[in-house]
Amino acid sequence: MIESCSTSGWVHDVCLAAGFNVLVCNANQEAWKWKKVKRKTDRDDALKLAAVGQLVLVYIPRARQREYRGLVKYNKVMQGRLYRVPKA
Repeated sequence: MIESCSTSGWVHDVCLAAGFNVLVCNANQEAWKWKKVKRKTDRDDALKLAAVGQLVLVYIPRARQREYRGLVKYNKVMQGRLYRVPKA
């Protein structure tokens, strides 16, 4: 089980290639905000939520689809830079 982040797609691919089952969870949910605990770590939070059954799983697209989305995003950024009107 890993937390969704910018590198979770890469970690997901590596773990699947090694033969592991991988779950990617969204840690931005209200359930992750524990109060009145002495030790708050992502590992402890994940174990508590897994015990209660409140983990929110995230879909990870295939590597090719993630690459395509990255190219589209980069294209939009470059278009914005190219057609930006300089301030006078």
